[in-house]
Amino acid sequence: MVATSSTTGPRPYAANSSPATGKPGARDGNTLALTDKEILDLIKTTSTEVDASLPEAQRVLMSRAVADTILNRKACDCFGASTITDIVNQPWQFSAISSNLPYAYGTVDKMPISAIKPLVRKDVEAWLADRANGTPAQEYGLNFLNPYHSGASALSSWGWEVVRQAEANGHVYGDIRRRSVHYHGTAPGHRGKESKPYTIVLPQGWKPH
Repeated sequence: MVATSSTTGPRPYAANSSPATGKPGARDGNTLALTDKEILDLIKTTSTEVDASLPEAQRVLMSRAVADTILNRKACDCFGASTITDIVNQPWQFSAISSNLPYAYGTVDKMPISAIKPLVRKDVEAWLADRANGTPAQEYGLNFLNPYHSGASALSSWGWEVVRQAEANGHVYGDIRRRSVHYHGTAPGHRGKESKPYTIVLPQGWKPH
């Protein structure tokens, strides 16, 4: 079975017309301002999580879902970090960035730009442009995992609950047959802390590469 997607979720509010400051962590009403550095770190982290060899339609949905999840963590103010950089550097949140696994970079700054997967970068940049133009998020949850590559402790404490949510809501992305798949939802400890829908504000003059 090939995993597909459903875009169920809260209806978005109208975009707030007040300008956001563009400073790291800046919030203004229901907008979320990003800096150039945050965008780069979002792209880097998403690149480590997405299988670029997936068929295009599956890859794009997975890229969007990972990017949304990271953005949602900044928007909810419930992870003890106010910038994308700090969020992705939190221990064990994104295994290729901040775990103690042999292949982990240690911090997102240590990941070279040359390691970014070009197709994933294209997906994320296009999605940010769409979000900035008012497209609602694909994902509103705060967590995701691949149960085929998750430890028993993570699965028992929160993972199977996220799998249940994802299957119930159609928020499964990738190819189950290849075990290249993400299940998206919100872990029990963060349920109810999700942000209200928001609009992305990109830095002035920002353009996709």
